[in-house]
Amino acid sequence: KYVNKSLTLLLGGFNQCFLNKRNMYYYIHGHHVFDKNWQVRAGIMHSNAKSIPNGVVDIATGEAKNASKVPGLWLGVQYKAIDLQKPGTYDLWATYRREPGLTMPTVTDWWEPNKEGYRIGFDYVLDKNLTFTTWMNWFKDIDTSERTRRFRFQVDAFF
Repeated sequence: KYVNKSLTLLLGGFNQCFLNKRNMYYYIHGHHVFDKNWQVRAGIMHSNAKSIPNGVVDIATGEAKNASKVPGLWLGVQYKAIDLQKPGTYDLWATYRREPGLTMPTVTDWWEPNKEGYRIGFDYVLDKNLTFTTWMNWFKDIDTSERTRRFRFQVDAFF
């Protein structure tokens, strides 16, 4: 029986200076491993931001137009896990996210700002320290409801 069960909570924040204003972004994230095959992640995020980089700003108020000011959230589930030392290992995952433009900037995983939707993905170890990843997004703009689909294929080498 798999006994390495865990629950992790992370609370953090960071400052970003934009238009000479300090924006504080904060989040809480939970991760639970059920067994050797299943794990879930969830989190919420928010900020005190009134405007965003590359956003349309109302000159009179200095606040962003078309950028919701509600907390963001995400929920993800993963089946299996890759092992970089074992070719042939894989994982499958799905995520739901709502990330309003004023909650938190995404900088690492290509989720577009002010979007809500789903992502499914697959990782596969081709050879020792060489992985193939693919994913597809179905999302819509939170304020305008404009729908977008995106997909990505990549190969990563780890040294």
